[in-house]
Amino acid sequence: MSPEQAILPYATWPSPISTSDVARSGLRLGFPTVLGGEVWWTEDRPAEGGRTTIVHQSADGTQHDLLSAPWSARTRVHEYGGRSYAVVPGEGLVFTNFTDQRLYLLPTGGEPRPLTPEPEHPTALRYADLLVHDGQIWCVRERHADGEVSRSIVSIPLSGPPLRRGRAP
Repeated sequence: MSPEQAILPYATWPSPISTSDVARSGLRLGFPTVLGGEVWWTEDRPAEGGRTTIVHQSADGTQHDLLSAPWSARTRVHEYGGRSYAVVPGEGLVFTNFTDQRLYLLPTGGEPRPLTPEPEHPTALRYADLLVHDGQIWCVRERHADGEVSRSIVSIPLSGPPLRRGRAP
């Protein structure tokens, strides 16, 4: 038996495929939203450090990214995430930013602005599974405090500035 044909224990053989190859192998699409002839979805970007953007395809088929780096639409609720954005017809969209886990409104043609307060401790408040209803975002809010995790269904108004630090909406 030649060295190339050596029998090795399970999972110890050399592989020509690296973890980097697997991560770069393709984009991961998720959470499609269809309204009329328009479509939105999340798109993970392995080449950008795993950043997640939101892509919009207009009725004429034109596609463009709505979030540029460093923004990343990803939530850590339940530690594995969930739906991190919601389309607000005629206004833009709301998304959870991965870095601080706050909700932001991205108006059509504008820059993101926070809808939720900066928590007392970084990422202590997290938001997922966003739905738009009657000028508000309804979602799961996860609170991390004193080693405990609690979850609530909350509504957050789309208008007005975020509440002051330490006050939950």
